[in-house]
Formats: sequence, C-alpha cells, structure tokens
Amino acid sequence: MGDSRAFIIRGNKFLFSTDEKQHWYDCPYQVGTNSTDTPLNDATSHVVNLLPSDTIVFATDGLSDNLWDEEILAEVANLNESGATGTERSVQDIADSLLQRARAVGEDQYGESPYMVNSCHVRVLMNRNEQSWKDFRFRAGNWMILVSL
Repeated sequence: MGDSRAFIIRGNKFLFSTDEKQHWYDCPYQVGTNSTDTPLNDATSHVVNLLPSDTIVFATDGLSDNLWDEEILAEVANLNESGATGTERSVQDIADSLLQRARAVGEDQYGESPYMVNSCHVRVLMNRNEQSWKDFRFRAGNWMILVSL
C-alpha cells in the first residue's frame, strides 16, 4: 500500500517488483483514520509463481527512497562488481546490510538518491524553468526516514 514496495528476486534478477501507489508526488495512498484510501478499493494484488530459492523483500519507503532498485538487487543477490554472485548470507545479514546502506545514503546530505533525484525533477517541472536537476541537487538533500523490512 502506498509507498511501500515488494521485490521478488530470483538468482541475480528481479522476477517481480511493485511500484509506489501515489495520488501525486510524495502523497502516497495510506490506510488510516483520516484517509479515504482503503485496501478494498485501492490495493492491488499479484500472483507470482515462486521457487523455494526466491528472495522476497517487503520494505517501507525508507529503503526505496534511498537505494536504487539495482542497488537493492545487488545487495540481496550479493553481486560483486563483476556481476558474479558471492557467498550465501542469512536473511538477517541481508536485512542489516540493506538498512546500513539506506541509512548511509539518508545521512549524506550531498549523496544522490532516488528521492533526491525525483524531488529535483518535480521542482524543475513545478518551476517551469530550463535548469537541470543538477542545479537543484544540493538544495534537495536526502530523506532520512525509518526503514522496515
């Protein structure tokens, strides 16, 4: 629901991933007492045939706001720079590693993250000028937010 995401990874490739559900930029669907969004009317469902070796990641926006999908894939699949897979790790090790990487990006006010890049694109569009997103990147900053996996 909303800006939480699901990823299913088979080997070293995405088998499936969800997109954020938003009314407009930075206004995700929410379920709560003050929201008109409801799972019955606004949720999506998917059928994916899984194998025992598939890895499923359910995460809040703190992960996908700070790490690109390719970074999440590389961490979960334990890919090295050559694209080869490394040794197998426990679910806890993978979760800890993802959280550490997301936190490092969130704490880096000059780092590039999906949230920062998307915010800059939106600002450019809203200002209707020709400046590139790079002119805004240092003013946008990153988003330090809680991550749940």
